[in-house]
Amino acid sequence: MSWLKVLLILVVTMWLANSVGLADTVFVSTWNWDIPTSLYRVDPSIQGAIPILQTGIPGWDQGVCGPDGNLYFSDVINLRIIRVTQNGTQLTTVAKLPGQSDQPTNMYSGPDGPSFDAQGDMYFTTGGYGGLWRLDGADPAKDPLQITAPFGPAPGHWIGAATAVLTKGPYAGEVIVSHHAGNVVYKINPADCPSASSSNCAQPKVFLQENLGQTFGLAINSRGEIFVGSSNTSNTSWHPSRGWITKFAPDGSFMGQFVNLGNTEADGIAFDSQDNLWAVTANAVFKITPSGQRTLVSAVPFEGVGIAICKDSATTAGGSSSSQHHVPVELGAIWLYLGLYTFGKRIVHHCK
Repeated sequence: MSWLKVLLILVVTMWLANSVGLADTVFVSTWNWDIPTSLYRVDPSIQGAIPILQTGIPGWDQGVCGPDGNLYFSDVINLRIIRVTQNGTQLTTVAKLPGQSDQPTNMYSGPDGPSFDAQGDMYFTTGGYGGLWRLDGADPAKDPLQITAPFGPAPGHWIGAATAVLTKGPYAGEVIVSHHAGNVVYKINPADCPSASSSNCAQPKVFLQENLGQTFGLAINSRGEIFVGSSNTSNTSWHPSRGWITKFAPDGSFMGQFVNLGNTEADGIAFDSQDNLWAVTANAVFKITPSGQRTLVSAVPFEGVGIAICKDSATTAGGSSSSQHHVPVELGAIWLYLGLYTFGKRIVHHCK
């Protein structure tokens, strides 16, 4: 076998190794009132969830993988959003709120539903009062800016839940917020909302409401389509949309019910780099193909609530991805060497 064939085999082997090695990583948060819970990494190969960090009581809520590759999860009890490395070894408080005086447990005052725009600014809402905040650059040294008035107040009821940044269509760059108790999704244009006192943002406009139960998780696919998870926190009531994930066009047009997860809470939802939608419910993690085919991937201990997916390709705001594999430096070097060698060999041949 010639050295050229050996190099060719090496190139192909490295390319295949690179392609197989790159994979999305799914993380879920859990909630429990009595037992310290954890942040988990989902491992489809064992159909299980591996704890990477103990979060404490009752746990963390909604989350997202940031543009820096770190995880951002809401810790509503402690009134903060935490940045944590994927291995769970480093934690940083990036946003902190003072809470509400009429909420002694602070649960309904805590920040929730972090998301990122294309500039790397982080948006979030609050559990019991709603409203929208922005933290420029997700910089812990800066103070969060409240850019809309609260949607509440409604002590003892969950109001805000998740946020997402629209990526396509006429409202690209605007932020949507799920209003859990109101069964609607609001839309806010940050360019029109310098602060909560602005007349444009005293009360956000309803953007989505058709066929929605109590709204919770939000996700945007690569085509800019919007997906809303519905839940119902009452043990004595039932809504026909409970457990459904509903689909909307980038302009807000209703596109129908996408998938039914059963009579449960469709709490955290997020897209991977192949436009598969992942959802965490009270006791399971599901993977849903773009055509709506549902697969049970893993059970989760306690009550699953938040989900974050760190993709194998460049992640853009709002959860969309270009799904492009990275080319390793070694592979590029080999191709360059082969090209130069072939070119030099031809020159020597013609000079003879």
